[in-house]
Amino acid sequence: AMPLLAKEFYGNPASRYPLVGVTGTKGKTTVAYLLKSIFTEAFGAEKVGIISTNEALCGSMPLKKNGTTPEALELYGILNTFAESGVKAAVMEVSSQGLQYNRVEYVPFDTGIFLNLSPDHVSPTEHHSFEEYKEAKKRMLTLCRRGIVNLDDRYAEEIIRSASCPELYTLSLKDHTADFFAEDILLSKRGVSFRVSGNLYNLHMPGEFNVYNALAAI
Repeated sequence: AMPLLAKEFYGNPASRYPLVGVTGTKGKTTVAYLLKSIFTEAFGAEKVGIISTNEALCGSMPLKKNGTTPEALELYGILNTFAESGVKAAVMEVSSQGLQYNRVEYVPFDTGIFLNLSPDHVSPTEHHSFEEYKEAKKRMLTLCRRGIVNLDDRYAEEIIRSASCPELYTLSLKDHTADFFAEDILLSKRGVSFRVSGNLYNLHMPGEFNVYNALAAI
């Protein structure tokens, strides 16, 4: 009941700006900050909100929070601060526990991103099994208007089958049929470069995994 009450109390604040939710075993923080950078260039630093593992920021103002994805009442309070400050776009990391325990229930995500899934967070204090962990991650694409899926992940087809978002897009480094396909990839110790739809991108972070992260942000 807490997320429903929080949404009503704060007047559904996330409906007043596009909110992106990012989930996955690895890469959430990187994608969140890539998107923050993109949004900052588009709208200005003071018009962007972020909720990450590291911090919650409304423009340059730090906000108190607990955990990667706070409990619903605290979370909706942060989303309301974004709304009252007139942010133009926001991004948040969405943890598996945040999904399983309904912390993001009723949040109207404009876009939900699924990056990848690997055995992790299975313990007596987190998820009791990998299946439970996977089911939690699958919920992300039932809470958003637009879904984005990494087609190269081994669980991508299962994630896509369970998605209920009206729009669904895919990304890949291997499958040319993906909506966003990275090609001409050059890896070096200093970073990576690649093309998407004819556009060249240079990223000053090494590793093929960061091509996936950048592609998700694009």
